Amino acid sequence: MNRFKNIDLFCKKDCGVSTTEFALILPVLVAMFFGIIETGDAVSAKGRLENATNTFVDLLTQEEDLTPEMISNLSVGIARIAQINTTDLTYTITSVVYDPADDRVEVAWSIDQSGGSPFAEGDPVQGTDEDTIRQTMASLIIVEVEYNYSSEVSSFLIGELAFHSVSSRLPRYTNSIRLCSTLTTCA
Repeated sequence: MNRFKNIDLFCKKDCGVSTTEFALILPVLVAMFFGIIETGDAVSAKGRLENATNTFVDLLTQEEDLTPEMISNLSVGIARIAQINTTDLTYTITSVVYDPADDRVEVAWSIDQSGGSPFAEGDPVQGTDEDTIRQTMASLIIVEVEYNYSSEVSSFLIGELAFHSVSSRLPRYTNSIRLCSTLTTCA
């Protein structure tokens, strides 16, 4: 009988209830706090990547002739704008033109961060602003940038987040931008 009396007294006492509730709620609050910070950092990184991609294509379209060295130098600056390492950044730059003989938009040239050509010259292109290219008879420069975002917390919890950004522009000072191995070979 005495045993039940002690249990009854224990259940009626509330001196440790606040501490127990705090101990149960604290992990949830800490997880929410770091989740909000990580989400904010990821959204900020995505925004910086979008801005860097737009800047990249804008700078490229101000040239009449491009070389792989010029593009590589610009990519270093773009990585600094996005506040990421150039080793974490991959990009593909493609110039597309309208071919009136085949009545289609096709690849004029393409280059990636390793200097390779990811798309063959003459390959058809879908999903671009084909009407603008047909009307202006100009090339369209398309820049695709990819970046794998990770932080100390996110890499531990969910791994890397893959960000992809695409931007395109018409050349500013010429109808078509040429890609040459060196500037002297473009002349």
